[in-house]
Amino acid sequence: KEVPKLFIEISVVSPMRKVDNISEIELGKHGIYIEKDGMSGTFLPQVAENYDWDIEEFLGNCSELKVGIGWDGWRLANIFVYETVIFKESGK
Repeated sequence: KEVPKLFIEISVVSPMRKVDNISEIELGKHGIYIEKDGMSGTFLPQVAENYDWDIEEFLGNCSELKVGIGWDGWRLANIFVYETVIFKESGK
């Protein structure tokens, strides 16, 4: 009875590469992984699109909400990008 309501989405992540400038990040194409002082967090590429964020909102929200280093913490952190392949399946 619950199967028709089931929705599964799996994102397969590519190898990450470090970026030296945020201009290398393409919204909607790249996910971000931010690391600083042993703390880290990530946002999948679709997060920026779902919230209609610009690049600084994408980085700021990840830094603050996921990594815990404050809104501007990304400015002194290591930033990596990756791409995803998304597989979706519905119970319908």
